[in-house]
Amino acid sequence: HYNFHPFIFIIYKMDKKYVLDNERQISPMKPLTFFRCFSSLISLMLICTVPTVIIDTILSNYGYSIVEVASANTLSDSVTDFIYVSFIGPICEEIIFRGWIQKRLYKFTPFIAIFTSSVMFGIYHGNFGQMFQAMGVGVVLGYVAYRYSIKWSMAIHISYNFLLGELSGFI
Repeated sequence: HYNFHPFIFIIYKMDKKYVLDNERQISPMKPLTFFRCFSSLISLMLICTVPTVIIDTILSNYGYSIVEVASANTLSDSVTDFIYVSFIGPICEEIIFRGWIQKRLYKFTPFIAIFTSSVMFGIYHGNFGQMFQAMGVGVVLGYVAYRYSIKWSMAIHISYNFLLGELSGFI
């Protein structure tokens, strides 16, 4: 999904006011709230791993696997990969999924908007092994964008990718 991100900047430039501005009152984000949202994101990500493990376990009995060999939670191979995975990717994904898609779906209900953008976020990640985790992460990020602002969902997404994707490689 790396090739898709340059187009996000075009969408952002064309629709900047709509993507970042919010017409309704947004709650302030406090440090404890940030920690709770981040903890919820980690918890939901772990819970959403269960369907993948169950399906992969069943398929492994028949010689198949849905989980890619290369894990998404490893150190980047280069500085550019690190910058992309930790910063550019999360910002671009938040612009498209929370700032553009989710906001356009609020006209139905916030639940439908968050759920739909989360499913699309999961599918976007491109492999079945990450799909359920990305959907769970998308639910939390969608709620944060709705309740607090897209800037906070970007901050949590960056923290998530950095801490679980980059720093976990040192553990």
